[in-house]
Amino acid sequence: MTAALPPATLSTGSALPPERTSISAPLHAVPQGTKSGARSAARQLSSTDLLAGAREILIEHSGVCYRLRVTQNDKLILTK
Repeated sequence: MTAALPPATLSTGSALPPERTSISAPLHAVPQGTKSGARSAARQLSSTDLLAGAREILIEHSGVCYRLRVTQNDKLILTK
């Protein structure tokens, strides 16, 4: 098992700028559900904005750290 990096640190060891440590404001408005129970549209983020020039970032979800990385073939891989 590898040691987890702090949430605001890239695999390169450089700290994320303060404005990139979390996503607090939606980029697009998300419509509220309707009375019929229809699901709300998902919020869309650009991978370019999310990665902010890095090839790899760490995402914390429910206390678990996930790694999102760009492969050599320009695909995204999310691992635990």
